[in-house]
Amino acid sequence: MKELTGIGIPCIFYEVTGLRCPGCGNTHAAMNCVHFRWKEALSDNYLFPAEFLFLSYVAVKSAMHYLQTGEKKLLTPPESLNMIFLIVLCIWFLVRNLLHI
Repeated sequence: MKELTGIGIPCIFYEVTGLRCPGCGNTHAAMNCVHFRWKEALSDNYLFPAEFLFLSYVAVKSAMHYLQTGEKKLLTPPESLNMIFLIVLCIWFLVRNLLHI
């Protein structure tokens, strides 16, 4: 993002704690995807593809609900999927900070 606008988006969590949150690098990864640089996007945040799929699932499910019912409602995945994703995020947080990834 910084190379396009000259403005970077700092991670407040990183600035305060010195630890990388599970989402650190997502902005760079998204920008690399826009430019079809898949390898660089993955190296920015190895969990980015899973995060993108998870959020896409929520967006598509909510959009389908809106088209069918006209009701604006954010629909979340089943609780079991939310728990699995939360556990994966916690493990990724530990791994990336212990191994400095």
